[in-house]
Amino acid sequence: MRPLVRPPWGPFALLSAALLASASTAGAQEPAGPAPAGPEPLLARARDCATVLDLACLAEARDELVHRFPAHEAAPGWAQEAVRTWAALGELARATRAVERFERLYGDQLPEPSAALRAEAGGWLLARGEEGEALRSDQALLRDAGSQLSAEQRVLVHSRIGRVWRARGETERARRSFAEVVSLWDGPDGRALRTDAGRLGPLRDLVAQGLFERAEAEHDQLAAIPFPALRGRRLTLDKMNRWARADLMPWIQRRMNAMAVTAAAYDRVSEPGATRFRVAAATRVGEMWLGFADEFQSAPTPAELTRDPQLLAVYRDALEDQMRAVRERGIAALEAALSMAHAHRFYGRWAREAANRLTAFDPTRFPAVDELLGPSLSPPALGVAPGPSTSAEHGPPTDDLVPADEVVEVEAGAGEAGMVR
Repeated sequence: MRPLVRPPWGPFALLSAALLASASTAGAQEPAGPAPAGPEPLLARARDCATVLDLACLAEARDELVHRFPAHEAAPGWAQEAVRTWAALGELARATRAVERFERLYGDQLPEPSAALRAEAGGWLLARGEEGEALRSDQALLRDAGSQLSAEQRVLVHSRIGRVWRARGETERARRSFAEVVSLWDGPDGRALRTDAGRLGPLRDLVAQGLFERAEAEHDQLAAIPFPALRGRRLTLDKMNRWARADLMPWIQRRMNAMAVTAAAYDRVSEPGATRFRVAAATRVGEMWLGFADEFQSAPTPAELTRDPQLLAVYRDALEDQMRAVRERGIAALEAALSMAHAHRFYGRWAREAANRLTAFDPTRFPAVDELLGPSLSPPALGVAPGPSTSAEHGPPTDDLVPADEVVEVEAGAGEAGMVR
């Protein structure tokens, strides 16, 4: 199981920095007695802690330096190093307190580092299960210091807020937060991110989720164009023709136009290059077209036709002719979803859904592939930070995204029916 938080500071990098700062000195423990006149004894203690690879000792020494010498010119650096060290150790409560201390002591004079640390702290609160506190912290950060955040940090914070709202069932609030991510992506900051793979890597899934949510909102609007009702006790062929001209054909045109807009929104999900959302978007497009064909195929049958099997067959064939191209469009999208999953060995809920939909449509043409796609997994927990990449195609994805696409990785070289982990 992946850890909920994967801080950006590795312990060995932190130790290396401490070791390079100066050579080791004696006296790992601070002598009892009055506080030293300067920070040198505590700095020596920090160096000794680094020498023996004791990160907890190192973090405590930095905390003590900030506590005793808050006005020292190096104190803000000590405070940030304490935050990073506690985070590297997974001591998120102590890291969060260290962030609060930095904000209190240095927030006014160093607004950008302070905002960056607060952005990290919101994620740690979420990792500890404190969703309400994390939500309040992130909202306050955007309100008080949003302009001090980088584009990457704003994407992270808005996405995190959106995920909390979605986990609480607040779909509209979630989509407003994800819309902020899309606005960033479509603006100057997003254009700069697109040309910088290093900066974009950890954000691919977050941006893709924002684009996916916007496409889902477009998809929801299709329900506002319901299939036209055909009323009356006796359904004659003449009445059927009048209904088709007056209601059915306009409905088809409206739905086709709306679905074209929705499909274009799903197409945009591929822009950041996040595999799981590309698979999800293609699956949703396929389901949309097949669903439309099914709805059209369920049109009521005139009573006159049910008494004439030959005429009924002609009528049904005519409906099928109308929808054949639509069905093939849906099948092509679902096959594209599976092709992406195969190409990147990236199997999960949406790949399984695409496969199951195709099998339900035509079991002979699309046999079941349960052995390939693996068992159904529980949705991943709501996390906060990027985890390791599951595809060489992109940087680290997050594990806590909607759609809840449980990641099933197939070991390299295991073949299409390889071991699932």
